[in-house]
Amino acid sequence: MASEEAQFVARAERLAGPTGVVGFQGAAAREAAFAPQNRYVLPQFEEKTPYGYKRQDPYTRLFEDRIIFMGVQVDDTSADDIMAQLLVLESQDPNRDVMMYINSPGGSMTA
Repeated sequence: MASEEAQFVARAERLAGPTGVVGFQGAAAREAAFAPQNRYVLPQFEEKTPYGYKRQDPYTRLFEDRIIFMGVQVDDTSADDIMAQLLVLESQDPNRDVMMYINSPGGSMTA
């Protein structure tokens, strides 16, 4: 059976359609974009699931729990990333709430 991350990527690619969503990144690029750069090592942890053990980072776990964390300055790219996450979570279950935590100094938008 495919891992949950593979299912997430497949679902996101279906949402993006043949032309893709502007600014959408794959799971690896998304993980790198949201991970703090050169400050410390991002911890990984293992969790037991019915399918075995799953190793993941805190940002992936937050997303699975429908929590979006924005800890960067707001710009076109970060806004696109957040929008892509919101669209994926809406497609999974439009009736469930999404929690969003913002720790940002602000920013500017050109659109």
